Amino acid sequence: MAKRGKRQKRGRSGSAKKPLAALAGGSPAELLGEASRLFAAARYTDVRALAESALASTAGASASEAAAAHDLVELRYVLATSLVQLGDYGAARAEIACIRESAPAHPGAALQEIYIEKAEGRTRTELKHLAALISYLEERLAEEPPAPLAAYYRKFLAESYSLRGSALTLAGSAAAGVRSFLAASRMEADEAQAVAEYSNALFALNYVAVEERAPFAGLAEGFDGFFSAAERMTHTRARHAHARLRIGYISPDLRRHAVAFFLLPLLRAFDRERFEVFCYANNSEDAVSRTMAQQPGVHWTNILGLLPEEAARLVAADEIDILCDLSGHTKDNCLAVLARKPAPVQITGLGYMGSTGLSAIDYLLGDRVLDAAEEAEDAAAERCR
Repeated sequence: MAKRGKRQKRGRSGSAKKPLAALAGGSPAELLGEASRLFAAARYTDVRALAESALASTAGASASEAAAAHDLVELRYVLATSLVQLGDYGAARAEIACIRESAPAHPGAALQEIYIEKAEGRTRTELKHLAALISYLEERLAEEPPAPLAAYYRKFLAESYSLRGSALTLAGSAAAGVRSFLAASRMEADEAQAVAEYSNALFALNYVAVEERAPFAGLAEGFDGFFSAAERMTHTRARHAHARLRIGYISPDLRRHAVAFFLLPLLRAFDRERFEVFCYANNSEDAVSRTMAQQPGVHWTNILGLLPEEAARLVAADEIDILCDLSGHTKDNCLAVLARKPAPVQITGLGYMGSTGLSAIDYLLGDRVLDAAEEAEDAAAERCR
């Protein structure tokens, strides 16, 4: 989260004012690094305690010195972002105002204000401010700044495009939302996030009227390209010669969620003489998760936080015969795991209403209405069943 800035000027020898390097807990750069690490670990309350204590100790620093210290501005930005995550929007707005005193055009301050507007349901205002922020960032990039600063602007621009995609889809302009998500995917430097933004585009496409989808023909198949370099696992008949067929369910929604309530009856009633069931939860667990995990004959594994290739190896080690994806292009989906083909037969359905576009998935669980729609669009990589 660090921003390029002017080098901090040193105070005169013998000054009574407190040097920035003497802040409680370390130098501004050290504090910024620690706050960033805490934020990445979702320890927002700890970020607040650290940053508020450190920033309070700047009261004795000269105004010009504090304004020039970009590390302190960025520390305040990490604090504002944490406060937004904690839902303390009043305190977050106060920090945003302080940031703007030192850096009026700080893109992160604008972005956090937009997140607050999103949380408060002020979609029109959110879209207005997103348009202004995107225009500003595009203008800065057009100036061809040094690579580190360009990367900084692109990071905020990708996030802004994503927010605009969500807002436009919510406002009933789903086609424009799809385009915005695709722009976010192209702009993203982080590969996993680029994949997530493309998933967002495909999810939003479900809200575009069928007669307006022509410009997006082939979009689902394009998703497969993200995994062209992913090594697919191989399977032999001998390795899968089990006395009972092994069925795996993988999802980020094996918790208090509609998908879990659809799945729970299956976990209670499956024929334990013919089938062995494995669940792979890509989510934090709650009481519903525990109820599912405690069903007789169910093998439960939590894969939250694992890399896709690590999760795929776990699935393969369990020698799953049929792996069922229950999330499609919904939030925190597991498609990157299925792209590595950890099971010889892979199915998607139940938690999503369309094709994933992933060639590693063999079947789409549907019905007459869904199957007809997929065949009409000729967009399914999976075979409808």
